[in-house]
Amino acid sequence: MNTAAELRRFHDNQALEKAITNVIAALEKEPLGLEISQLMTVCRLSNRTTKIVLGVIKAECTNGVWYLDKKWKIDAKSLLVAQFVTGTGDYHA
Repeated sequence: MNTAAELRRFHDNQALEKAITNVIAALEKEPLGLEISQLMTVCRLSNRTTKIVLGVIKAECTNGVWYLDKKWKIDAKSLLVAQFVTGTGDYHA
């Protein structure tokens, strides 16, 4: 680290790694996923940083709910709960 630019890049990379760890931990705790605003609150990240991290970890998004691809196990009941929690979907019986 001879220059200020290298030092700044080093700190930026460290911050990104910490953000990635926080987002993965938050998504692993919530099997139904989280909206981006919830991730921002839980992880204390900006909108821009959260979107970058979600792209880096290749998280999946369905109806505005982000989840980890490996952890997402869907069945009819959990889909209904997810739609109820997020306020999406039709509720015609």
